[in-house]
Amino acid sequence: MILRPTPYLGTMVLASATAAAVTWCWHVVQRFQAPFVAELTISDPAQPDGSRTSSDPVPTPRPPVYYAAITERPLFFSTRRPEAVDPDTAEAAQESSLAETTEPAPPEVPRLTLKGTLFSARGWTALVSADDLPAEWLDIGDRVAGLTLIAVGPDWAEFSSDVLTLKLDLYPQ
Repeated sequence: MILRPTPYLGTMVLASATAAAVTWCWHVVQRFQAPFVAELTISDPAQPDGSRTSSDPVPTPRPPVYYAAITERPLFFSTRRPEAVDPDTAEAAQESSLAETTEPAPPEVPRLTLKGTLFSARGWTALVSADDLPAEWLDIGDRVAGLTLIAVGPDWAEFSSDVLTLKLDLYPQ
């Protein structure tokens, strides 16, 4: 007779623990919910001074001056179009500007790719590929594609020539 309710004892304990947890969660939510819920109140638009209360969530409209720049020149208005340029005048202006600028062209930069760096007993070395050729290990002072390797770091290498200094990153951004 005593053994008959024993199989149901675990189910009853589990059900009562679940009911207690649900009741506790409901009380916690009810206690902390009140400060976070804001009441929505709509102010009377007929207030003569346009004042608002602190609990009023409706923002006041901005003054017309705020929108004046938009309303004076709408997006698709004719004054928003680019200025028309006379082709003859444009060519003459371009030719005169080309004649005035006779700066020497910048030196051609070889296409170097830094594939890796290594620190060993000999110091820093860099694995560099020039113009899509197979990569080769270079020590400081070695030359490739007219540039001399002058410094190597954990993720960079710096090359130099008479007219150019080039820093390569292992992880370009």
